[in-house]
Amino acid sequence: MNIGDVYKLNWHNLKKGQTLDLTIESIAPGGEGVAKFNNCTIFVERSAPGDVATVRLYDVRKDFAKGKIESLIEPSKQRQEAPCSYFDWCGGCQWQHLTYQAQLEAKQDIVRQAMVRVGKLDMQDVVLEPTLGADPNFRYRNKSQFPVQKGQKIKETGKRRLKVGYYERNSHEIVDINECLVQPEELDLLMISAKRLLEDAGIPAYDEHAEKGLLRHILIRQAQTTGQILITFVLFAPGLHALSEGFQNHFDRISERLKKDYPSIQGVNLNFNSKAGNRIMGGSTVTIEGLGRMEERLSGKHNDGIVFSLSATSFFQINTRQTQLILDRIYDEIFSDTANGANFKSQIILDAYAGVGTIALWLASGAQKVVAIEEHPQAVLDGRINVELNKMSNVEFEEGDVENVLPKLIEAQFKPDCIVLDPPRKGVSPLVLESVLKMAPEKIVYMSCNPVTLARDLSKLVESAENREIGENIGYKVERILPFDMFPQTYHVECLAILKRNA
Repeated sequence: MNIGDVYKLNWHNLKKGQTLDLTIESIAPGGEGVAKFNNCTIFVERSAPGDVATVRLYDVRKDFAKGKIESLIEPSKQRQEAPCSYFDWCGGCQWQHLTYQAQLEAKQDIVRQAMVRVGKLDMQDVVLEPTLGADPNFRYRNKSQFPVQKGQKIKETGKRRLKVGYYERNSHEIVDINECLVQPEELDLLMISAKRLLEDAGIPAYDEHAEKGLLRHILIRQAQTTGQILITFVLFAPGLHALSEGFQNHFDRISERLKKDYPSIQGVNLNFNSKAGNRIMGGSTVTIEGLGRMEERLSGKHNDGIVFSLSATSFFQINTRQTQLILDRIYDEIFSDTANGANFKSQIILDAYAGVGTIALWLASGAQKVVAIEEHPQAVLDGRINVELNKMSNVEFEEGDVENVLPKLIEAQFKPDCIVLDPPRKGVSPLVLESVLKMAPEKIVYMSCNPVTLARDLSKLVESAENREIGENIGYKVERILPFDMFPQTYHVECLAILKRNA
């Protein structure tokens, strides 16, 4: 029997519940530490590079295993005491046990792994910048969305407590929290007040297994520059008409009390989601107190005080300070040639997956024209309101799916100088990539919250692809990738990729 056979035998002899002494070598894109046992990869939760630990396996597969630390033999120098009292079981944050510098280094390495293993990029030809850290790296979120479950009965009233928080690690049970260190303290207090008022009113929590009950989620959004707050209760109901008069009265009283106690609240909303599944928001929202909108103002090197009107369901990045830095960098990458000291001020920009127009409006001051594509009607409405609020005449919104709108623009011979892609986590579809290549812009700026799908899409843009419209082979070079820490204390990382068309 040769040494390879011994390794193979050892691998197949691993069992669930077995303990191994392992050294953590790195961190995987999913946030777990990576250890090796012979030729086997073992992913270890809440570990740090350099940890030497006794690990108990809880999942053994054909190609890998997963484990939890049972005891630390030698802690890593990259490890710290997590400041949150819920960290050991809450699934909201994954990395509070890592020093912040270790988090930034790990995120850069996660991006590098994705580019090499998934994108097959030669990283010697690509500048991968260090991860730009966030300040602060706690209390940074401008939005929190908490699922709700029923808790224990209150003996005195017979009503039930509500469990409001984040899901427990590897579970669909909620960790009932009174504080979340990644959201502002005012939102902690508001969350507790809302929970108590809902309990006192006897509002029943939604039961996902029985598909009964009412309250599914509590969403709180705060504009960091104006302080304005929107709070939304997501209900398991098709609409306001389906609520009894009693429940409607309860929510009216709750919203009035919250608005009185928290003057920063701009509006209280009810959102209706009667479909089973993990989707948080439904398609119908009713404002029951105040206004259904709040305003955020962003300023940076190139813009001063752009106003964004945000509704309860519209998407906006959750870290306002980091968003301003990213927007400035996008502006610089599109309009400035820093190496030659040149500026380009007459470009036509296409902003795909535009949301409420955050990027589009930021680029407007330097562009001849910006066309923003967004499929969600409410986001398009918000975006057009934002264009009017900021008195911009060179930003246009196209409502529709990017896959459908791009071919129409191609048919109309629309030729942008730069395309900005900011898709959801699943990335860009092959049809969209094909349309981008047909348009053949000089630059592509790709903003992504998922390095794996980013790497997949970059590999397709880098490959030379036949452009049937102009009879050329079009391909792109990835010049720079810039990781931004939009989500401190978690393994998530935001990236900008800058691509230039091959000469």
